[in-house]
Amino acid sequence: MKAPVSAEEIVDAGYDGPMERTRWMYAPEGCPYISATIAGLGGQLRAEPEDFRVEEIPLPVAEAGGDHVWVQIEKREVTTQNVLSAWERHWKAEPGSLGHAGLKDRRAVATQWLSVPSVFTTPEGPWPEMNGVTVLKADYRSHKLKAGDLLGNRFVIHLRDAVRDTRRLEAILLEMQARGVPNYFGPQRFGRVGDNAQAGFSLLRKGRKPRSWLEKLQAQALQSFVFNEWVARRLSSGAFETVLLGDVAMRHDTGGKFIVQDLGIDEKRAESQAISATGPLFGRKYHEAADDARQIEDSLLGDMELSRDFFRPLPGARRPLRLLLEDLTWELTQDGIRLTFSLPPGCYATSVMREIMKSPEGECWAM
Repeated sequence: MKAPVSAEEIVDAGYDGPMERTRWMYAPEGCPYISATIAGLGGQLRAEPEDFRVEEIPLPVAEAGGDHVWVQIEKREVTTQNVLSAWERHWKAEPGSLGHAGLKDRRAVATQWLSVPSVFTTPEGPWPEMNGVTVLKADYRSHKLKAGDLLGNRFVIHLRDAVRDTRRLEAILLEMQARGVPNYFGPQRFGRVGDNAQAGFSLLRKGRKPRSWLEKLQAQALQSFVFNEWVARRLSSGAFETVLLGDVAMRHDTGGKFIVQDLGIDEKRAESQAISATGPLFGRKYHEAADDARQIEDSLLGDMELSRDFFRPLPGARRPLRLLLEDLTWELTQDGIRLTFSLPPGCYATSVMREIMKSPEGECWAM
């Protein structure tokens, strides 16, 4: 086991993270790699939408019946929000009437579930026609889908024109599996030019609650920006695979959270990947850390000239420091590498692919 890392070491690490690049602008080069000592394979991601496939792994559901129609769609070259907005306009529904379990990228082939109040349609339709959207199946359910109502997402990603060095690929994958993957929010979160967090800062500075879906997205981007900085500091200071006194830790098997009080026990659990530290998505209801872990969060806010009260218009949450790869397989193709893996809800496949590629293309700006 590694020697314990103190809060002072993290605070004084002198890390030049994403916040140091341009104020509130997303800067992927400021987010360190877990496999930094192993050269990447480069390659081209999402040369075609079919190169990036994602399918939701739904939660078990009760018997059919209820006041909502759940519909499974396949979409290509269109965002989830585009579909929701277009369908709401078609039915003259209030914004937010339709539900989803998670937003999916535009430049991808994605299979996901949406929910529609049954006053607008039936499982048999009719369904609004929309380029790039195919309705696969539908049925009645008792409630509206909410973000996070899924077990996870399964990805099949074709990385074209990558270096076909299987030994290096296996070394990167082994490092990620052995240590976990930094659970950064990907570039999709920050917009095409990386300025969503700046817009979120301007909004929250006024002290008001976000109203539209776009304002919510921008405010959440600022939360995500701060979280990425926290991850970068933990990784750079050697406190990535362990827990600190006062951390809000999460059990990977159940998702349950607790405050770390016994380092002798919980450091071993973190080492075995039974638990991981969680980081702050600051807001009025998030679970606050204590002791050494809180000192790190206090220092982060101070360096960024922010405060907990600044985020009070947002609900807040905790997010795991690292993600664990599940069901990982890979194969060489004629022009690259195809990888298949599953991730928990809210985790970004781009966080995995950037470790493998280590190139500007790996930051996946083509959303």
